[in-house]
Amino acid sequence: MWGQPNSIGSAKTQTHGRHARVDVGATQFHKIRKGQRNHVCKEMGNAIYYERDCMTHPRPRGKVGRHMSEIERLYELQELDLRIVDLENEIAGLEAKLSDDSTLAEASKRLRALEAHADQFAARRRTVDRTLEGLQDRLERIQARLYSGAITNVKEMEAAEAERAVTERSIAENEDELLEIMVTAEEIDESLAKGRQIVGKLENQRQADISSLTAKVEDARGKLLTLSPQRSEMTAAISPPTLHRYETLRSSKGGMAIARVERGLCSGCRMALTTSELQRVRSATDPMSCGSCRRLLYLP
Repeated sequence: MWGQPNSIGSAKTQTHGRHARVDVGATQFHKIRKGQRNHVCKEMGNAIYYERDCMTHPRPRGKVGRHMSEIERLYELQELDLRIVDLENEIAGLEAKLSDDSTLAEASKRLRALEAHADQFAARRRTVDRTLEGLQDRLERIQARLYSGAITNVKEMEAAEAERAVTERSIAENEDELLEIMVTAEEIDESLAKGRQIVGKLENQRQADISSLTAKVEDARGKLLTLSPQRSEMTAAISPPTLHRYETLRSSKGGMAIARVERGLCSGCRMALTTSELQRVRSATDPMSCGSCRRLLYLP
């Protein structure tokens, strides 16, 4: 049932559809407006309109139960756009990691160089082995001549002795070289074993990383797909001129076209707003711009 608040006193009350009109004097109007503002649904002149539901259940504040303003829609659109950008950057980063196998490639490159070095030493060892084998055969022939009694000439004997000495020195030099090769080859073999172990671990880790990164990319793309229709729905509720203004600012301001007003400051440039500017932001029907950074101001 319609009723009249007690504070109205003797004011005249009329019923108008879902509202009750109360005609009061100027002084009483201000008293009523101050004391029962949560119940007032509409004011025109010195007439106050009350709604039955308002008299028993005050209207909820905030976005629930009321029409969103365009700046609120723009702010929510910006929050969505920032989430979309975050997902796009996340996907780009994940795909970059998927294509980056530099660690494994570098380890494989070092292993191949080490294997080539080992092959060189193996070839050098084979050469020294063949040289030593030839020198040993040569020394055996010289000694056979010396001890066979076939040499009867002194000069020929001296020449054979000299040849034997040269051959023995060559054998000693090649044996020293072979020993160095064998020591180095052993070190190379140890390095090869470690290198192959490292490459094997990196290959296994790479396969695991590819599986993990691929799953993350698919998850991020799935989230991105759900946001696209949400954005279309949100932009459809914003007037084209305002949307164009938002997109232009978003492009020039690094994705931050809307700036919250916090403690009288523009959160975009941290410049203080004057009292009159704050009042215009509160009362404006169209989005207002910051006089400093030109971003659209949102006052929660």
